[in-house]
Amino acid sequence: MTFPWFRPRGYPHIDAPVGDSFARQVVDPAFVSRHAFSPLIHYEKVEKRYKKSGKPPDPNRRIISEKRRSIRFASHRDACILSYYSWQIMRKLDDFYVNERLGEHVIAYRKLGKANYDFAAEALEFAKANSPVMILAFDITGFFDNLDHALVKARLKRILSVTELSADWYQVYRAVTRYHSIELADLEAHPIFGGRLKRREPRPIATIAEVKSAGIPISPNPTPGKGVPQGTPISAVLSNLYMIDFDSAARDLCANVGAFYRRYSDDILVICAEDHVSHIALEFQRLIAADRLEISAAKCPTRKGLSDIGRL
Repeated sequence: MTFPWFRPRGYPHIDAPVGDSFARQVVDPAFVSRHAFSPLIHYEKVEKRYKKSGKPPDPNRRIISEKRRSIRFASHRDACILSYYSWQIMRKLDDFYVNERLGEHVIAYRKLGKANYDFAAEALEFAKANSPVMILAFDITGFFDNLDHALVKARLKRILSVTELSADWYQVYRAVTRYHSIELADLEAHPIFGGRLKRREPRPIATIAEVKSAGIPISPNPTPGKGVPQGTPISAVLSNLYMIDFDSAARDLCANVGAFYRRYSDDILVICAEDHVSHIALEFQRLIAADRLEISAAKCPTRKGLSDIGRL
């Protein structure tokens, strides 16, 4: 039996890869409600970005900037469970997007049959058709690290149409809010565990007992009360779920002034007439603050001159 939400994963972790036999157990809520989730493995992903400096004496000189993301990936058993529960949320979110007319506005982590160049072409087409316009780019500071747990839980209950989470859903909610992590660097530095990691064999790197015996720390969520680990199978869909109120309000705000709105995770794009820039920026700050998040000051049009915003 093949499940649409299940795929085997080949990376090394503290357990071995699982197959259909384990996936069949995951659809039983009683099984999940009793499941003890394992620590995640954490590492920092460094993304190098290149751009023209635009400074003399060499206008073509390219400089490097780095963006660091904390990635935490789940054990094979946990990833299988989280994939199933992510699939359930995504199906309900898709219905929500259809009913709320948000399908074209939320473009991250969804199977829309389009690539990034398609989305870019749509934005460019709108800008050209409505020129002159201002092109505004916002992003949210520390997005995944700052998702408020109370709001995650409230919106999870809303999308599931329940007043309280069932035992299995609560177990999943706890797994992504009260998680623990092992540092990948600590495992790599260990004389035995490091060798197992390099071989990438389909067997556990180490048992939890071995990790503890080796003195490797197992650390709790560093920000109690907020933060969802980026990198698990359910993280992306939870981030979209978290933003449902903002997406609805932002779509209405932009529609009322004939503006273009798209959100890709924590990156937000608005194309509008210059007269509406300040109003939209202030409203976006208010809406994001209501979600207990913050727009990056470096990309907030109310804190910078219009010369720093794209024009077309």
